[in-house]
Amino acid sequence: MNDRVPAQRRYEVASDTAGKSRDLLMELWERCWAGANKPTPPLGPKFEWFYLQNPAGEANSHRLIDLESSEIVGMLMGVPRVFLVDGREQRGVGFMDFLVAAEHRSFAPAVKLQGVAHEAELQTATLAYAIPNPRAARLCERANVGFRFNRPRFAVVIRHAPYLARTLPDPIARLGGAILDVASSGLRLLRARALPRLQGEWVNDFDQRFDALWSRVPTTGRLIGVRDSEFLRWRFLRQPGRTYRTLTVRAPGAAELIGYFVSEMQGNVLSVRDFLTVGGVHEQLAAWRTLWESARECGAQGITCDVQADRATTDVLRRSGYKVRGSTMVFVDLTERCRDVKQNDPESWYLTPADEDI
Repeated sequence: MNDRVPAQRRYEVASDTAGKSRDLLMELWERCWAGANKPTPPLGPKFEWFYLQNPAGEANSHRLIDLESSEIVGMLMGVPRVFLVDGREQRGVGFMDFLVAAEHRSFAPAVKLQGVAHEAELQTATLAYAIPNPRAARLCERANVGFRFNRPRFAVVIRHAPYLARTLPDPIARLGGAILDVASSGLRLLRARALPRLQGEWVNDFDQRFDALWSRVPTTGRLIGVRDSEFLRWRFLRQPGRTYRTLTVRAPGAAELIGYFVSEMQGNVLSVRDFLTVGGVHEQLAAWRTLWESARECGAQGITCDVQADRATTDVLRRSGYKVRGSTMVFVDLTERCRDVKQNDPESWYLTPADEDI
């Protein structure tokens, strides 16, 4: 992004609900992605789903206008998200689809759009967050808005041969992979002897059991987006162009859930897009063990999970064999209305891809 912008260029930012500016935003989106690999799904189906049908309310659009031409040259969407902040319901907003037309991609207009949108949304929301791509993250860093941290990506290998084949001859990779698979499975079996045996089941809907699970999730001292059945249906069943599978975990013969894992296959890797688990450490370790077994049965070579959570949750992941393999920058800001929670402590936050638009 350029640091300079021609002196004669002046901009203003107009804000409105998404539905009132749909056609203008669609035209800008097409112009910004012209000649490039467009995101999937296109903005049309996504617009209806993510910006108009959101159970938390209609999104707001913030449009950057070039005063010389009166054209819309940038957009930033403010998407409502209901959070529980230390157990109390609060209105949050996530910033999505930060776009600026190529000929206006300089620091000053982008920061103006971001600043006006941020100020406007925090008039009614008590917290704001953004999980931008790397290019936009650099802009957010320079704009110095709120507090930032890195949300880690955890990964575990199920079948080692494909990974060894990246650096070793195929026969050696297959032999080494088989040995590592046996050793890994044996170690997991030994550890599993101390864990309760749980039952995993793939389901196609989010019923009242998910509401009951959500009601048992600890929320004191945390900032966590609502994950009831209404939200989960909207987020994962209605998203155009994507197919997810949900694994429920419960004790044999029991009706109530210990946890769930919403996932999708990306190549040969099972990517966990959202999860919740409750209970003690042994129950949670057993839930992740059940996911590992179910992923192996599906033919997955590995599992990944992007999550920002408290130490107890990440410790369970590490004890389950997961290692950090990358991260995504997150920017957050809270108003005085909910500053009693430590916003600058990443462990207070619970964020997964369910809190994004991907």
